[in-house]
Order: sequence, then structure tokens, then C-alpha cells
Amino acid sequence: MSTEGDVRQIDKIDSRRLIIEEKCNRFQSDLKDDIRQPLIPFEIEDYSILVERDRRVEIDF
Repeated sequence: MSTEGDVRQIDKIDSRRLIIEEKCNRFQSDLKDDIRQPLIPFEIEDYSILVERDRRVEIDF
């Protein structure tokens, strides 16, 4: 059975996940189309991975 502390912990984790997803969305929306397009199929939700993949795509250009 869940305790109130467990519920708060889950809420905290969900809040962090939403913040990270929003950060990724803002970052991705600010990218140039020719860089953003190759990244879209991956649906990356981890900011550090998104930045690293962006860097790799930019190097290829």
C-alpha cells in the first residue's frame, strides 16, 4: 500500500520529468530545421543526450 511519502516522491519524479521534457522541447524548437529534422525520429527526452546528438549533427554539416 502506498504511503503519502511515496505519492509525494512519485509526484516529485513526474515534475522533474516534465521539466526535462519541456527543456528538451524548447531546445529542439530553437534548432535550425536542417539540424532538428534528423533528431525528430529519435524522440529524445533526455536533455544531455539531445545536446550531444545535436552536436554530432552539426559536426556533419
